[in-house]
Amino acid sequence: MERGAPLPGPDGRRALGARARAGRGPGARAARLSRGRGVREPVPPRARDGGSGAGRHRPSARRPRRAARAVAGGVGRLHRGRGARPRGRSLPGVAARAARLPAPRRRAARRRQLARTRRHGSHRRLAPERRGRAGGGARRRHQRVCLRAPRLLVQLALAAARRQRLADRRAAAAARVAERHRAPAGGARPRPPRPRLPRRRGARRGGTRTGAVRRARAVTAVVVALFGGLALLLYGIRLSGDSLQRAAGGRLRSLLTGMARHRPIAVASGAAVTAIIQSSAATTLMLIGFVSAGLMTFRQTLGIILGADIGTTFTVQLIAFKVTDYALLLVGLGFTITFLAGRRALKDVGQAILGLGLVFLGLKVILEGVAPLRDNRLAMELIEAVAGNTTMAILVAAVFSALVASSAATLGVALALASQGLIGLNGAVAIVLGANIGTCATALTASMGATAEAKRVAVAHIAFKLLGAALMLPFIGPFTAMVAASAADPARQIANAHTFFNLGISLLFLPFTPLAARAIEAIVPDDQTGDTPFRTRYLDERALDQPSLALGQATREALRMADVVQIMLRDTVAVFRTDNQALLEEVEQRDDQVDFLEREIKLFLARLGREAMGPELSRKEIGLISFIGNLENIGDIVDKNLMELARKKLYQARRFSESGWTEILEFHGLVSKNLERAIAAFAANDKTLAQEVLDQRPFMRMRERELRESHIGRLRAGLAESIETSEIHLDVLTNLKRISSHVSALMLPILDEV
Repeated sequence: MERGAPLPGPDGRRALGARARAGRGPGARAARLSRGRGVREPVPPRARDGGSGAGRHRPSARRPRRAARAVAGGVGRLHRGRGARPRGRSLPGVAARAARLPAPRRRAARRRQLARTRRHGSHRRLAPERRGRAGGGARRRHQRVCLRAPRLLVQLALAAARRQRLADRRAAAAARVAERHRAPAGGARPRPPRPRLPRRRGARRGGTRTGAVRRARAVTAVVVALFGGLALLLYGIRLSGDSLQRAAGGRLRSLLTGMARHRPIAVASGAAVTAIIQSSAATTLMLIGFVSAGLMTFRQTLGIILGADIGTTFTVQLIAFKVTDYALLLVGLGFTITFLAGRRALKDVGQAILGLGLVFLGLKVILEGVAPLRDNRLAMELIEAVAGNTTMAILVAAVFSALVASSAATLGVALALASQGLIGLNGAVAIVLGANIGTCATALTASMGATAEAKRVAVAHIAFKLLGAALMLPFIGPFTAMVAASAADPARQIANAHTFFNLGISLLFLPFTPLAARAIEAIVPDDQTGDTPFRTRYLDERALDQPSLALGQATREALRMADVVQIMLRDTVAVFRTDNQALLEEVEQRDDQVDFLEREIKLFLARLGREAMGPELSRKEIGLISFIGNLENIGDIVDKNLMELARKKLYQARRFSESGWTEILEFHGLVSKNLERAIAAFAANDKTLAQEVLDQRPFMRMRERELRESHIGRLRAGLAESIETSEIHLDVLTNLKRISSHVSALMLPILDEV
């Protein structure tokens, strides 16, 4: 049979069998090869007796024909698409051996052979007793190679073609994914294609309970990470701002109230204060309080508001730095300083560092929490729908900022989303505008129920933000391009957009603040019946032409001021007893009211016409100024000294001894009673009562000395509570004695000793 000729059919196999029986053709050649003797005729083995080889061990004459039939049959089966006949069925040795077995064993051997054939397709390995007989091993190996080679080649070719098709499909899919996620100018960053992980064996696609549980857990993890990270971010901003504000003390108030006369200096002071307390809303709240107390005017606050908008960008610029990996280091450093520091100022610095570390830790939690959203198609579509619509993005950001009362927190979340490639720069710029608008809600809420001047401050804050956002919308495209050119990092781009927007608002509106003040005053008119604690109640400028009437009004306002001082002194005991932080701050606010009333009364008296006043009225005026001056000194002692001691006791968690607290209550009661009698003597102009109050001065000094010696006796006895509160106890007694001295000084104008 020629090489490359087609496989024969049934007739061809019969011809091949005939030629094999005649000793010619490929059948005979295959028979000779199967016996391992090459192409020559086989040499019969020797007989047992060394004869000619005839007998039992002589090869059967039918073996060549059987081998030829086996080869021809195998080729025919391959041609028809079927496998070769099992190897053992054409071997004469096996057949003869099986013929000699008993019938039951023959049937059992046949069943085992059929079972192996069904299980493996062919015999993988022959029994040891079948190997090597009459060249059977070589013959079977030759048959196996010759009959299986074409089928193996076809299978290998098909497998190679299948692998090539799969590779082509993967390449085409990757190209489509890359094309779909390629970002245009100003769009979102491209996402790498999601790697295809092998599916677990037996797992079914979507709709199963396991898949639903897995998706629910993923959504829960994202929500928890966002909630926890945002809580850390907000608490860190609040802790850092409050700590720096405490460390600065009253210098922040002086910085705001003392530099508000010149607009550029007011802008600088507002930016500095906001950078320290890290919240423009907090700065606006301080301004509302100062205006309500009369310490500032509405027009003076406009420059500070514009400066506060610039100062609030400092926090976002700080968050944009890639220092989230060092968040725990800052937390540890801040805690160490807070825990080991002895001075209050150093503790405040440590808490500020701790708050900064919590800010970065919260940002890190948000970054890691939103990362799985890249693989969630529904979440990506929702984010793209919101960020792709400028109006919708502004509204969502404004509402979120109003809820968390912090634009920095909103922009922190935006930084996390942009860093993960979830939003583009266009959507981020819209979020910046919305965050700046939403942060005004805090000031608007705080101004409710306040004076018209305080409401104007909140309205000015909102007006600047709204007008700035409205002017920015037509130019949002060029603005986005400018922001994109300012930095390559998405987080830094968002921080720069926040800075550019607020800086542009300040530069644009600063020259027009007088015009803005008049417009806002027209929108928010003056109160018709305004009588709030930080407003004068009895002073009327129309009475300045009548000095006697004006002095009467000033006296009534001074008595109102005395009532406020009396309430402050009364609440001092409650603050020390309960360690109530809110009550402590309320006492401090009353001191602002006392300062406001003292200044307003002095300014009112200074505008009286001197030419219409006689000696008697002049003497009363001087006495009234002395009276309100001593009241203001008492208020300052309560605010600056006693409240600081109460705060120190609160922070250090100290307690007075029972006997020590009883002595403080006793001395405080004597001072309060003297103050009450002094106010009554001034109101009635009663010289007898005034003299009685003045005569109490030596007794108060002696009693203070006795209480001091009693405390020293407890120290000598080793009473632990007295030792812990010794400094606070003695300072409280000293300041109460100072208040008693000012109470005695209140009586000098009545006794004509001024």
